[in-house]
Amino acid sequence: MADVVESDVDYGDEEWPDNNVDPETSEGAAKIRRSEAALATNFQREAEMRRRQFRGPTVAYDIPASLYKKAQTQQDQLTDDERALLLSRGDVVGKALAQPASLTPAERYEVLRRPPPDVVRASVRRVTCGALSEPADLFAKVREANVRGQLRSLSDEEVGLVARNFREKDDSTPFSYEFMAWGETPGNSEATNLLAAKEGIDMVTFAAAGRYLLTDPDVVARKQVGIRDEAARNQAQRSMVADMGSAGDTRRTILQQPIRGEDGSAASGMEQDWDGEQELNAIADRMEELQRQRDRGDLAEEEFRQQHQDQITILRTYARKRSYKEHPSAGPISRSIHPFPHSTQAPTDAPFTPRAFKPSPASYSPAAPAGILPPLSTASALFTRPAGPGTHPGGRALYQSNWTIDRLESWAPGTPGNRRKGPFELLADDLKDQMQVENLVHEFEDHWGELEARWMALTEEERAAYEARSEALRQESWVQYDNSR
Repeated sequence: MADVVESDVDYGDEEWPDNNVDPETSEGAAKIRRSEAALATNFQREAEMRRRQFRGPTVAYDIPASLYKKAQTQQDQLTDDERALLLSRGDVVGKALAQPASLTPAERYEVLRRPPPDVVRASVRRVTCGALSEPADLFAKVREANVRGQLRSLSDEEVGLVARNFREKDDSTPFSYEFMAWGETPGNSEATNLLAAKEGIDMVTFAAAGRYLLTDPDVVARKQVGIRDEAARNQAQRSMVADMGSAGDTRRTILQQPIRGEDGSAASGMEQDWDGEQELNAIADRMEELQRQRDRGDLAEEEFRQQHQDQITILRTYARKRSYKEHPSAGPISRSIHPFPHSTQAPTDAPFTPRAFKPSPASYSPAAPAGILPPLSTASALFTRPAGPGTHPGGRALYQSNWTIDRLESWAPGTPGNRRKGPFELLADDLKDQMQVENLVHEFEDHWGELEARWMALTEEERAAYEARSEALRQESWVQYDNSR
């Protein structure tokens, strides 16, 4: 448990004058300035108190930094006195640094900044369709695919789970103040690095997985299609609910509740493209009419139940017709799949060709073998940002290390977003003015579909030219980075 330490910073006396004043007068303007200053002071105090709240045990700051480094890199050379000093922290970090073999699985995952073991295993089984259950196995699978340049052979869910350190997309824990403050306590990063090395976790794989999800054109296309489809579904659902008016609970039940099969299981695989709205509405209309006939006494109870059951059967038949057994993204991507899976164009039968590794600038040494962690002074960025170092104070040191970033395909740190252009983005820039003239950018769907079609129509030589332009921009970013250091 982290010690809660009250702030010892003196912010002076605060004033809270009345804000209901005329700002055009000198007196009113002065009161507003004093009020704003008092509010800023209060925010500063709260931020300082929160930072102190998660600063870790006080004794952690009394242990020499050299001992933390020794525990990470020379574990077998620790003396009994040194181990006892580390254990005096009284927390799981001290235990990890002094006696890593004695950690329970839950304690090990806590230091690795992961969810509990059972949650992680369930996530691994989900994204691999039951083929794997241990995070180490999935990490090894992603690392091997990255080394071979074949991350596209894996599903986005597999790569994403590794990039997020085995957290689900909707897990907000990494954005909590307590989680992000982990690396600010001395010894915490060294403990994380120590266990990560024992688990065979390397920074290169994390960075490559995160970069792939953010920059690969096919992944970006699938994400955009998913966002567009979800927006369309939400709009369709809102429209249907608005159209229902006072239609009654029967219609709401049909349109909003999960349809269940004869065995009682929910038809969760039902396609949600909403193009069957008319059929669903027809079923709802018939069931509502049956309800009204029974309420008026025109329909006997037994007859009502029979006809109502007939409509339920029709609804189940509709669910089976609209469902499919496996989500297309649940398994590895086919080697012959169209790079834009939701495209209306016919898939190509051309064999899958993995992306070749790009040559790195001559001024940079190659990446170290996977499985070894760099000598980092702060490693929490590895586990607080999915694609490696982010805004953490230790991020720049991570970038400057000779091998903590895979330079084969990465952009130099600090490169503006409008300069990080992949081949697809370069094509979009070239065609932007032309497509505007052709009146094709009134809607996102038209723009994206036309751009996709034109990319697929390019020859291999033309695509290679865009690849070369993108690579030239990337290498230029490293030259500028070298000159600025």
